[in-house]
Amino acid sequence: MLLPTRYFAIPSASSRLAALKPKYLTIIAIVLFFLITGSFIHIQNPDRIHSALQRLPGTDAYAKFATPAKLARNQTLGFQEIFYISLPFRTDRQDAISLLSSFTGIKSTMIEGVDGGSVHPKGKTIASNLNPGAFGCWRSHANIWRKVMDEDIETALIVEDDADWDVNIKDQLFRISQGVLSHTSLLDNQTAYTRKDAPYGTDWDLFFIGQCKSTPPKEKSKIGPVIAVEDPSILPLKKLESKHVSELKAYNITTSSTRAIARVHDTICTTAYAVSRRGAERLLYNWGYKDFGLGIDNEFSFGMNDGKIKGVVVAPPLIEQWKTGTGADSDIDAVAGAASGERLGSEGGSTRNIKNSARKAMKEWVKWQKKR
Repeated sequence: MLLPTRYFAIPSASSRLAALKPKYLTIIAIVLFFLITGSFIHIQNPDRIHSALQRLPGTDAYAKFATPAKLARNQTLGFQEIFYISLPFRTDRQDAISLLSSFTGIKSTMIEGVDGGSVHPKGKTIASNLNPGAFGCWRSHANIWRKVMDEDIETALIVEDDADWDVNIKDQLFRISQGVLSHTSLLDNQTAYTRKDAPYGTDWDLFFIGQCKSTPPKEKSKIGPVIAVEDPSILPLKKLESKHVSELKAYNITTSSTRAIARVHDTICTTAYAVSRRGAERLLYNWGYKDFGLGIDNEFSFGMNDGKIKGVVVAPPLIEQWKTGTGADSDIDAVAGAASGERLGSEGGSTRNIKNSARKAMKEWVKWQKKR
């Protein structure tokens, strides 16, 4: 299925440099030297796309969304809160998330995960036939949806404790914000909050940045535009897992260094997604107040397909599971009694689709800190 795709391109360095006088080239060379040698985390420079964005149809000037876009680089990545879920006994994963957050300048709050086997029968939905691990996963997420409602939180990013992300995640999300804010189709139902403080808008219930895979809606009328954002911090297509290459092709993206932002019909995994306040209400009503019987990621997919909730996805994802072995390290499989195999420990893990893994970079970062 070929979808309408909207690009904003970064002007080539050669075309811009050719228009400059030699004396200015010397100044630029000196500035670039100090920027590159004096920075460890800030590898990419998304400011290069400002001029290109000003020429986008429908965006009179970049200044219209400069303020909310820059919030993508704050400690909560432009969301009001970041919560991560971790079972109380997974202190190994809690240590890892604390290190990862400190390393990349992110502020996150732990929410205790729920052991599904310990939930009283009356606390379970009548139709649920989930195993204890999957049920505990749902209840852990549902507790955050309720917290978002109770504390009147406009947007919250929910991350599971086996996550990994790129050292440039703030710059990556800055680009995503510029893409979202440049396209009015993702900015319906604007409020004073969204115009000033929402770098990704809030016209969504779920905003996926950590799915295992996604597919667009089956009905063309529900697809809407696909925004293609150039991002040099993505792995080349030939190095991405085939599932993410297929994911991009479904959104008509066939070139490297490009992400898609689009309405989504189907997703797998809940490694990292944001929820709006309105979305939290809809989630808790449909999968809490009402009965359900599938894993929460499957329920999300059916809900988006049926029009119960509205989802937006970034593909390929910015956040991915850090695999530290086989099913032996999965809290869902372990609780269900299906876990087997070898555990490798945090340091022995890996992610396959992140170019500059923050977990892998922590070792060098600690060495650098010692020398300061």
